[in-house]
Amino acid sequence: MNLLAISFLWTGVIPFFEKGKSNRTGMPAFYEVWIRLLELPKVKTIHIILLVEPGQINQWHINEKYKDKLIVHPITLGKGFAKIKTLIKVAVLSRRLILRNKFDAYLGYGSIGFMTSFFNLIRKAPDQRRLFGISTVFEDLHRSKWQIFIKHPWSYLTINLSCTRLFISNDGSHGDDVFKKIGNAKTDFHFLYNGVDILEANTFEKADRNMITFIGRIYPWKGQIYLIDALIELKEKYNISCETYIVGQISNQSYFEEINQKIKKHGLEHVKVIQGVGKDKVNELLRRSILTFSLYKTSNFGNVLI
Repeated sequence: MNLLAISFLWTGVIPFFEKGKSNRTGMPAFYEVWIRLLELPKVKTIHIILLVEPGQINQWHINEKYKDKLIVHPITLGKGFAKIKTLIKVAVLSRRLILRNKFDAYLGYGSIGFMTSFFNLIRKAPDQRRLFGISTVFEDLHRSKWQIFIKHPWSYLTINLSCTRLFISNDGSHGDDVFKKIGNAKTDFHFLYNGVDILEANTFEKADRNMITFIGRIYPWKGQIYLIDALIELKEKYNISCETYIVGQISNQSYFEEINQKIKKHGLEHVKVIQGVGKDKVNELLRRSILTFSLYKTSNFGNVLI
């Protein structure tokens, strides 16, 4: 089986394409499926057109395990009206690839996935698309279809143009409602819910739960500061304190310092900020948590955390 895929270069998989790493470094919804696809014996070759931000990657290095199966075709992603030029480059490249190769299927990841419709104009093949979370523009469902298209043209086309199968991850995205409004009746639609195994969850009741946690990159968007404000109010108004761990990579130094200043100013000795821990330690922290928080400005209820 020979496949043609198109995707943005997601930040979390740059180490895969730049350093040849085969361990997961980000976005499970993309990475896990991607690796399984590469490891399928029946998949002989995958040509992938990658839309890359300027300066996003310095070199290309594919792991030895996959270099005979994976062929990468990078295209620089333009800004504003320059995106039209990007689409023209994608169209020219994909036409050349499709005429030279007999692909058995097309894959589209993210809002650029609508280009599989163009692939089918050149040569018919089953096409499958995958959208992740808030790329489904649920904030604008109250608008008309035309207004949604003007504001989010690529996402609109990816959902609206028919394909063999469309998958949308439930990352707080209301993807099912979006599809009802702008989806195509000819598309086989799948809305993937997040969740936990009930039997597995019940075993946690036996754990010694005595802390609260916030696990996520230390960056203003994530919202750790809101938990700190709540802890200050609990202490000063109600004399309630609870052992708290805020765990994550520091991506914004001033935000990190603001958090620490509040902790010191209000004497929150029970709050610890840890820059990073191993996976086993993260699991242990979650296992022992009475509550764990996700307070993003646009809340997607933490797909990875779930």
